[in-house]
Amino acid sequence: MALAILALLGATAFASHAQTAVVPKSFAGAKQPQVAVTVSNVGFVAFGKGNSIYVARSTNSATSFEPPQLVSTVPKLALGMRRGPRIVSTANAIAISAISHDDGNLYCWVSNDDGVHWTKGARVNDGSGAAREGLHAMAAHGNTVAMAWLDLRSGKTDLRGAVSKDSGATWSTNFVIYQSPDGHICECCHPNIAFGPDGKLFVVWRNWLNRSRDLYLAESNDLEHFGAAEKLGTGSWPLNACPMDGGGLAINTNGAPVTVWRRGTEILSSGNGTAEQSVASESSQPCLAITAAGTNVVWHTHGGLMLRTPHQQSPFQFAASGKFPSISALGDKVIVVWETGETDAPIVAKIFR
Repeated sequence: MALAILALLGATAFASHAQTAVVPKSFAGAKQPQVAVTVSNVGFVAFGKGNSIYVARSTNSATSFEPPQLVSTVPKLALGMRRGPRIVSTANAIAISAISHDDGNLYCWVSNDDGVHWTKGARVNDGSGAAREGLHAMAAHGNTVAMAWLDLRSGKTDLRGAVSKDSGATWSTNFVIYQSPDGHICECCHPNIAFGPDGKLFVVWRNWLNRSRDLYLAESNDLEHFGAAEKLGTGSWPLNACPMDGGGLAINTNGAPVTVWRRGTEILSSGNGTAEQSVASESSQPCLAITAAGTNVVWHTHGGLMLRTPHQQSPFQFAASGKFPSISALGDKVIVVWETGETDAPIVAKIFR
């Protein structure tokens, strides 16, 4: 699959500009892009191609990207269906994480020079092979980085985490975020993780409880112990299968979590303590980002990729094809990255005003 990048510059009317090539055609087959933005509004996109992890940088709001830099090559890189690299910007560095299906371990690489050079990957999970399902999430606050992943060390799938105080160079002893009383959580939906402005940590995952696969949220004040898990929304999704769709999580300007997730074929959203709201039907793979203007939600439908912004509440299509979108705030803007399915334009950029 190829990738594309969309930058929405937070206006009420959108003028389309021509696509801009980001990488050479030799990157056809790149998958699972993830976007992060630094405090100086430099954008980074991490992605995988084969067993290699790359990162591309833009210093001009996605108008152009510098040639991708190789981060590392991982034997049997976990890639596809929301498996793949994750990227965050800390106060002093860029951190990228990924999982090897070869040894089942989760690794983190750090760059202190804007993605030019990378450290040797540090192993995050302290139970050997425990992350072999290949699904994880990463978030940063200052120089603190947190990870959450689907963990198999107990023989059944639970949710575990770890914290780094040095931008991802070294990692804490692992801790349990959640273990389902019904034996396991959903086995193949990616978790989401985010810091509040005060350093509180929020985690969202798809559970397996009472024969239903609903999204749950838990929070931690000390980055180790978590409060009771709370189900998102009022309905439930009885399902004896895995939807491979973990939803999205972001923190609003009040420091409260806002979530978006799939139940059946419907996309729903809710804020902390608020009732669920329907976003779209016949859709999947939602994610969101929050700016000062409000919540931006992107998702996949049979007609392509859709976006709803605070400035344009009626969803609009911005790509006739593509899947697995990722979104991040860029000041009062948002950047969306996604797989296009095109082979002649491995990575392209498109800016809308």
